[in-house]
Amino acid sequence: SIKESLKVYINPIRRKWNKNLAFTKKENEKLKKSIKISNLKYLNYFGIGFKEELILQSKLLGFKRTQFNFWFYNIDEIIQDKTIPKEKENWIMIGHSGFPNGNHLDIFENIDTKIKKDTKLIIPLSYGEELYIKEVKIDSQKRNFNSTFLESFISLEEYNNYLKKCNIAIFNNRRQQAIGNIISLIYFGCKVYLSERNTFYKFLKRNKISIFSYDQLTAKSLHEPLPLSL
Repeated sequence: SIKESLKVYINPIRRKWNKNLAFTKKENEKLKKSIKISNLKYLNYFGIGFKEELILQSKLLGFKRTQFNFWFYNIDEIIQDKTIPKEKENWIMIGHSGFPNGNHLDIFENIDTKIKKDTKLIIPLSYGEELYIKEVKIDSQKRNFNSTFLESFISLEEYNNYLKKCNIAIFNNRRQQAIGNIISLIYFGCKVYLSERNTFYKFLKRNKISIFSYDQLTAKSLHEPLPLSL
C-alpha cells in the first residue's frame, strides 16, 4: 500500500526520536537487499556465462568484477538423446515455470487471435507461485485454449520428448531464465521467441543463432516456417 511504502522513508526519521520503533516488512526487505549488495562487493569474480548479462548485473549493482565463464549444465547433460524429430506437432510451449516474471497472461493476450484452432499449448507449471499458477490456468481456460499443463516433475527424457514435439516456444521473461530449455528447443529445430530485453536474446543474436523477437511477434511470423538460415 501507499501508506506502507511511505513508512520506508518516514520511519528512519521517526526512529531518531523513538529507537524502539519496529521495522515494517518493506523496511526489512529493503535492508536485506542493501546488505546483500554490500556483501557482494567482497566478491572478486562473477560466474556468468555471457557478457551481456555481466554488463547488466554490473550496471544494476553499481560495480564491476572479473567474469569467469560459468554454466550449470552442458548440452550433453541436458540432451542425452540427440535424435532430432523429422516432423513437428502444432504445439507451442509457453514459458518454463509458474512464476509471474514469465508473463504468461501477456502471451495469452498476444496470441489469442493469432494461433490456429488446432494449436496445442504446452505450459510447464511444475514449480512457481500457487496463486499465479491458478490465474494462468483460469485465463487459459477462459480463452478456450487447448492447453496441457505440466504440473508435476517428470524425468528429463519425458520432458525432452515434449520439447521435441513443439514447433514454437515463447518465453516472455525480461531477464535471462530457462537457458537449458531454450538451448534444447533450438537444438530440436524449434522456433523460439524471446523478449528483446532478455540478455540471452542479445547473446544469441550476437552469435548469429536462430532466435526471434517476442516484441515483433505477428500472426504472419508465427506461422512462417523456421528459415534454413538467417
